[in-house]
Amino acid sequence: MSNFPDSDKLALDWWKRNKLTLQQRYNLIPTKGYFSLTIMDFGKGYVELPAEDFIAGISQGDYLCFDSIKNKKRCLEKEVMASMAGDITKKVFIYIGETEYIQYPDGIIEKAK
Repeated sequence: MSNFPDSDKLALDWWKRNKLTLQQRYNLIPTKGYFSLTIMDFGKGYVELPAEDFIAGISQGDYLCFDSIKNKKRCLEKEVMASMAGDITKKVFIYIGETEYIQYPDGIIEKAK
């Protein structure tokens, strides 16, 4: 996702503003039951899959590749911007970077301890 907010506060505000749209328009969040949603940035477009280098922190698992593309540049680098998981009628756990937040059914969001 391009232009995703670059601070936890703005990302949480984005979530509050867009949760209903994601639920109604795209059916990504069920009205009851468990869900998991990951917001990703796919970098600068298609690239060639690099060789793994654990010392440099390069993992092929960080790329999404498409066999249907018959070109060396057939992979997208994926970066998790935020993820949300839980039951919308109970608690939703929101992860932004290394920080975990909990959203309660009344809409209040607190940093997890």
